[in-house]
Amino acid sequence: MTRSTSAIISIDFGSVNTRASYFDVIDGEYRYVAGRDAPTTIHSPNGTAMTGLQQALFHLQEVTGRQYFDSDWNILVSQGDPLVGIQTMVATASAGKPLRVLLVGLTDGVSTEVAQRALGTSYFEIVESIHLTDLRPDKIRVEAIRLARPDIVFISGGIEGGATRDVLRLSQIVVDAINDEGRFQPPQVIYAGNSELHTEIQALFSDHSTLTIIDNIRPELAQARLAPALDQLADVESQARTLQGEGYKRIADLTDGNFTPTAAALGTVIQFASRIFDAKSGVMGVDVGARTTTIASALDGDLQLTVRPDLGIGQSIVELLNNVGTHNVLRWLPFLLTADDLSNFVHNKALNPSLLPEDRNALLIEQALAREAMRVAREATGMPSQTQFEPIIGSGAVLSGAPHPGMAALMMLDALQPVGVTTLLLDQNSILPALGAMAQVNPIAAVQVFGSGSIVNLGSVISPVGKAKPGQIVLQVEVAYANGDNYSIEVPFGELELIAIPQGEEATVTLQPLRKFDIGFGEGQGRSISNVSGGLLGLIIDARGRPFAPSPSPATRLTQVQNWLNALGGT
Repeated sequence: MTRSTSAIISIDFGSVNTRASYFDVIDGEYRYVAGRDAPTTIHSPNGTAMTGLQQALFHLQEVTGRQYFDSDWNILVSQGDPLVGIQTMVATASAGKPLRVLLVGLTDGVSTEVAQRALGTSYFEIVESIHLTDLRPDKIRVEAIRLARPDIVFISGGIEGGATRDVLRLSQIVVDAINDEGRFQPPQVIYAGNSELHTEIQALFSDHSTLTIIDNIRPELAQARLAPALDQLADVESQARTLQGEGYKRIADLTDGNFTPTAAALGTVIQFASRIFDAKSGVMGVDVGARTTTIASALDGDLQLTVRPDLGIGQSIVELLNNVGTHNVLRWLPFLLTADDLSNFVHNKALNPSLLPEDRNALLIEQALAREAMRVAREATGMPSQTQFEPIIGSGAVLSGAPHPGMAALMMLDALQPVGVTTLLLDQNSILPALGAMAQVNPIAAVQVFGSGSIVNLGSVISPVGKAKPGQIVLQVEVAYANGDNYSIEVPFGELELIAIPQGEEATVTLQPLRKFDIGFGEGQGRSISNVSGGLLGLIIDARGRPFAPSPSPATRLTQVQNWLNALGGT
């Protein structure tokens, strides 16, 4: 069946909401037109993913004037009439629990290190591992595997021309464990080790599980080859989602198989962005979800993707608090809160992940938790803290739903602590994953929507790096506006300053760091920067130093954090 290539609908199955977004050609270019949400229904009693999709499409139908259903509420595929049926659909998914992985390698921390990096790029949870330095008897290992009930077995280990016997021995333990179909569904097996063993591995698993053999991910001790593993893991994850009920199978049919993990789609759009922005700096995207926080960064198309399914502010919020520590969350609040009250808030949110903050304090608690989710995910990337990014793009309901754009900007600044000169962008319509999925079927559409203003500019940020005493002047700023006006300010260490640049206008900003502070051009080196856009907020000067944290003194901290909120208009 031939479909029109005009209108595109993207469906994102999140852990809490299913979002339907509509894109169409307006004045010769693709634009984001509308989006609507419905509760995700994959985990509801007798529900499937299809139920949430139908509800989201129904709401979208109301605002677009298109007809997406027949009289029996079956989703229609377009037969040529642009007002009736789905023309092109893509889908992304992060809903559902992470896939459980058994990791097999020769040595812990060497053979398994590359595999862990690969598994950290999507929604996987390592629930058990076996290796030679694991001293448990084989029968205990077998029982541990059975108790872990993995969805995937990932076997690495053995450089090219290296170990064979030990790899086979560990693989046999896996076979012994999964050769009991009455206890659990046999997992999918991915072999990414020494190529000399392909025939033996095929023989071992042929009667017990679905086996995929890919190129060795560590062909030499000093060489890692991640690409084959990333491609295969994305395929495995998509297949697993499709197998999670008839709803996903029908959706796979509607999308012609264009069903992408949300994290992978985010990575795709960040890769694209890195090719169109400043080649000297990387591009970073961060997505804070109910179950997962994802960091994607890319420099000239070279992608690094980090997915943390234990750092969400919904279903995994209890794990988040356990990971980051109560004191780290409380330090971002401009009011006193006990550890017990925070714990109660977190456990209630875990039980009701779709629950919206009921007052300002609840909102600020969620935002404090989001800061810590982003901070820990950023640290998990392993990138140096002084890495520069231009721009940084924020996504996720806690950011896009902030009552004031200053709150979204402050969360990103506090958590990610960018250095030098950068721009903060906000995915206010939650379409970044949609653009990544769209790029696979219509790259031009993805490019046009990305550049159309649907991703909003919060503001330009100057973050001088250095050490000084609070109150000492560390940066002199002069702004020359397009109308000929000028504005000058001296910024003291420890402060946030917001300088007005009207939205849609640009200015020339002259910067002179003092006391050996660095704005990205060397210690004490100033620069005039033309075409600086103020975005929704203006020009943000963040002179709090790097790294920084709120004061450990409660009295000082409460005033400090409130002043930071006031500075960006997020009172």
